[in-house]
Amino acid sequence: MNENNARPPFDDFHTPAEWRLSDDDVREAFLAATPSITTNAPGYWLRLPCNTARLIEEVSGLDVDLMRQHSMHAFVRLPQTAAISRVLDARSIYGSTDGPRQHFLELTEEGRLFFRYQTILGQWQCHAQVPADLTAALVESVAAQLPSLVLPALAKKGVKTSTRSLHEELSMLSADEGRIYLPTTMLQHYASIKRKIENAGGTYESGGFNFSVGIDAADVLDRLQGGENINLQQSTQFFATPEALARKVVAAGIDALATRRVLLPAPRPLEGVVVLEPEAGDGALARVARDLGATVVCVEDFSVNAAILRDAGFEVHERDFLTVSPQELGTFSLILANPPFRRNADIQHVEKMLKFLAPGGVLSVLMSRAWLDSNRRLHVDFRERLKAYAVTQTDVPAGAFRSSGTEVATVHLLIQSAAHQAHVPQAVSQGELELEAA
Repeated sequence: MNENNARPPFDDFHTPAEWRLSDDDVREAFLAATPSITTNAPGYWLRLPCNTARLIEEVSGLDVDLMRQHSMHAFVRLPQTAAISRVLDARSIYGSTDGPRQHFLELTEEGRLFFRYQTILGQWQCHAQVPADLTAALVESVAAQLPSLVLPALAKKGVKTSTRSLHEELSMLSADEGRIYLPTTMLQHYASIKRKIENAGGTYESGGFNFSVGIDAADVLDRLQGGENINLQQSTQFFATPEALARKVVAAGIDALATRRVLLPAPRPLEGVVVLEPEAGDGALARVARDLGATVVCVEDFSVNAAILRDAGFEVHERDFLTVSPQELGTFSLILANPPFRRNADIQHVEKMLKFLAPGGVLSVLMSRAWLDSNRRLHVDFRERLKAYAVTQTDVPAGAFRSSGTEVATVHLLIQSAAHQAHVPQAVSQGELELEAA
């Protein structure tokens, strides 16, 4: 049974008050959260984004790999507060009776909070935005409680644990500007330490970890030893465009541009064309375009990637693209892009890119699928604004970004401006991109 068919669909703007948790309701539940290492503990399971769940284990200072070996995972439980019971009584087909057995809550990366059913399909959003500081407080509180559950459970299994904490072993490491050095002493928490350093951008090489130009290894170690958890990929939202997909994005842009202006024949159809790649990353799209004859202007604010692009000979503006104006760079007949997706950043970036699009120009861009069918005002407004352009939507095969560390579902858009800025009807979807092997 799909419960959503039995109730009106969730509407971001007109949700009945009795279906919602207030800011105070959420704060009360989150600050009373407790950890568990089994699935049958009291309270409501709070399903967290993978990175947040992993952060709880890392902040706890426990050996995560040792926990995994003994089938232990950190779960977060929320108490059955009066507010949660009120919402379930108003919205759920089960009510609040035996609530934790029939329901769980889910916190998304964007901070939205949902109720979900345990055994049937169905969900509804109960809070629009959980503040980041409240999530951080939950992480710290649950992480502090976790050792009191895990260590006795390991001891009961006869497992000997290290007398040194993770933070004590981190203090045994040393660093200079470009490298973190491991001690000669064996580290009991090596797997967790290795993961922390790699998340911060380090690459293992005999006896330590090297860092790219632009990342100060000594600063990274200071931050790790101070208790900070660094996830470079998440903070920069850099997920490189795989080569096969980059070729498709560029080829689609060329095909669209060829219907609007005369291009040179292969193998260098973009000879004489100046192309913009905003949020250029390490230049996956820029390299393909340059190989086909284009002069590519790159905008990239992550210093490591900016250095890579400069070394490759590209013109680089080391800036946040959202702070750059067409008056500085000009407009372009072809823009190629794979912007950050988190918290609708792709929408913000695409809208900025359109300001750089010359009359008759083409934007070939990868986006998340979150905005396609959503009723959120931001998404509805974006779909409306796209109607001023000719837009071709093409699904990207599932798993296309797996090699870059994410399974995010994506879509490719070709957005073409009118030659004289007149209204152009929106085109229909063209199916799915076919990716040949690199």
